[in-house]
Amino acid sequence: MNTKMKKSKMSKQALIRNIVITAAILCITTLLSFLFSLGTKRTFNITIFYILAVVLIARFTDGYIPGIIASVVSVICVNFAFTYPYLAINFSISGYPVTFVAMMVIASITSTTTTHLKVQTKILSKQEKMLMEAEKEKMRQICSAPSPMICVPL
Repeated sequence: MNTKMKKSKMSKQALIRNIVITAAILCITTLLSFLFSLGTKRTFNITIFYILAVVLIARFTDGYIPGIIASVVSVICVNFAFTYPYLAINFSISGYPVTFVAMMVIASITSTTTTHLKVQTKILSKQEKMLMEAEKEKMRQICSAPSPMICVPL
């Protein structure tokens, strides 16, 4: 059995689909985060919204790249829009680098794991389908052989 994965180029349609899904989820997350920050004045939970967005992006897109890009964009969005100084990128304030590196690592690992699980699910599905076909063929051979056995058509 060949365990190596074949690399295939992504079609233009799949690429556009991935870009649209990624952009839409990140825009919705930014809007929800903004509304959340207005309502609570607590912005430290906003990173959780972006991590959830990365998980959703990894789930609904193909490949590792959209999730990794979403991780980077999420870190930049949180820094730019929801941390002091607002509407400016500043990773040098005490404590921020650790927070943003942690967010980046968590989002990237989550994205990679989700994508890997999707690939494994596809592989298992193919293997199960092959086993079912082999079982059907085995039953056809048994039923077609001259024997006193009564077979039900498949």
